[in-house]
Amino acid sequence: MSRNVAVVGAGICGLTTAHRLRKAGLQPVIFESSDRPGGRMHSVRRGDFVFDLGTVAPIGGMPLLPELVTAAGLDPQFSPVATMTVGIIRDGRAQYIDTAHALRDFVATGLFPLSSKLGLLKLAAHVFRRRKLFTSDNAIGLGALDRQTIGEYAAEHFDADTLNYLFSPVMRGLNFTSTTDHRAVQLLWTLRQMAHGLYAFSGGNGSLPVALAAQHAVRYGHAVERVEETAGGVALSYTENGRHHTESFDACVIATPAPLSLALFPAMGGAQRRFFEAIRFSSVIGVHVGLSKRPSNPELLLMFPECEDSDVAAVYVNHNKAPGRAPLDKGSLSLYFTQEWSADKLAWSDDQLIELAIARMTPHYGEIKPLIEEAVVARWPLFVMDPTPGLFAMMAEYQRTLDAAAPARVQIAGDFLPCAGINQAMASGALAAERIVTALQHSR
Repeated sequence: MSRNVAVVGAGICGLTTAHRLRKAGLQPVIFESSDRPGGRMHSVRRGDFVFDLGTVAPIGGMPLLPELVTAAGLDPQFSPVATMTVGIIRDGRAQYIDTAHALRDFVATGLFPLSSKLGLLKLAAHVFRRRKLFTSDNAIGLGALDRQTIGEYAAEHFDADTLNYLFSPVMRGLNFTSTTDHRAVQLLWTLRQMAHGLYAFSGGNGSLPVALAAQHAVRYGHAVERVEETAGGVALSYTENGRHHTESFDACVIATPAPLSLALFPAMGGAQRRFFEAIRFSSVIGVHVGLSKRPSNPELLLMFPECEDSDVAAVYVNHNKAPGRAPLDKGSLSLYFTQEWSADKLAWSDDQLIELAIARMTPHYGEIKPLIEEAVVARWPLFVMDPTPGLFAMMAEYQRTLDAAAPARVQIAGDFLPCAGINQAMASGALAAERIVTALQHSR
């Protein structure tokens, strides 16, 4: 089946789509408006340091990830995150939990009183009962769970300590967001994913999309403006070096953030359009520093509950995440501000943001300012989907409609189902490729 399929977007979603299309015997052509692949899965080298500027680490538990790693030839660079100790700030000091021995450490920790610890058994039961719903490619069933905010869920089943020193740091450490007005189903989904563990690439997480893109025809600097179905296929209108072009393909997958997908494909309608119009994305600012001396802190991740810090979501200790992030005698830290704080600070200068990040890290990592050898600021205006009330129900309606309809020649993919993340982007891309193959088989 040697037919040409356009893929709009060279993020991990679009690259997964292209990988699966090529396996099916199709000829994918990827259009990317920027000069690099990967989207939010992006790493850079500065001096002795490798910084993951967007996605912190892939989560395990999904066969697609090792499939892509092998296809990219990166098996020697890919490994589980060795250090799984997290610190949660309470009363200004870090309390540590080794997630490999979570039950033992939760029993021993001073984070919670005994009553809160007993309540964690109920939480584990809630997640376990719904575990089959918390997958990377299925939203059906989640809408029925989307009845409460995290605060309402905590008030009904738990206590204030559980809300403040478990739910809040989990949401901020993994999603960089507050618990205020956010949905309980998102919390439960996040807790389920954490059980799969984190993985990393010694050359940086961005090495995966770079290696995958090298295997495909990628047209960088090609900004697609419109996708239209035609009688015999699909027409793409795009701009390259200031010149406008229109090109025909047998089919197309749009793998861009939801707001851009809406603009590119105005023919989108029904439940899909209602869902996409309801999606909101949040902004995140990260400050990444390389240090001439390695802090002795044991954690991979330091999480800040809202009641302890209103602006900082988390600090990732990169040299504890994977080899290659810093030389053995040097250190690397990445501070992420919350979505809420970042929203209107994108125009702040690098110097302002770096100074503020240093001030927030110093109480926990010592006087790091004289040790800084490299510093990079990353601003992400569209970083993560923000599940607003009712969004999971609309998502489920969209998926039911998609599953019931005959596959079309234009498919939409992205990390919007059921929550934002690498696994969701990969799963969405693979499903889009599968539907394209079916659509083209039916059209012969």
